[in-house]
Amino acid sequence: MTMTTEVAALRIVRDLKQFEDAIDAAIAAQCALGATLAQARIDTESPAVTGHVAMMRLAKAGQMLISARADAIRAHEDLYKVGEERGDLLTSPKPRASLERFEAAEAA
Repeated sequence: MTMTTEVAALRIVRDLKQFEDAIDAAIAAQCALGATLAQARIDTESPAVTGHVAMMRLAKAGQMLISARADAIRAHEDLYKVGEERGDLLTSPKPRASLERFEAAEAA
């Protein structure tokens, strides 16, 4: 069965929101794990080097998630432009200059 333009637009809006939420949830989980690791080291009175390599790897994973979030912002902006050009915009608001804010922060 072929999708109509309206169904395609609705699915894209829904899936984009789920995708963005999933990235945010992964970022939150990464941050929570980092906090738990640091607090565990303090509470167990372990040396500072305990788990340090793992924490470095976790921080790198966090950087990758933030980069993925930036790409999701760009994809959102691109999809908004496509919808605008095609006249297919439904309920997904433009990411309120998010791309411009992101690029300005990235340049700084």
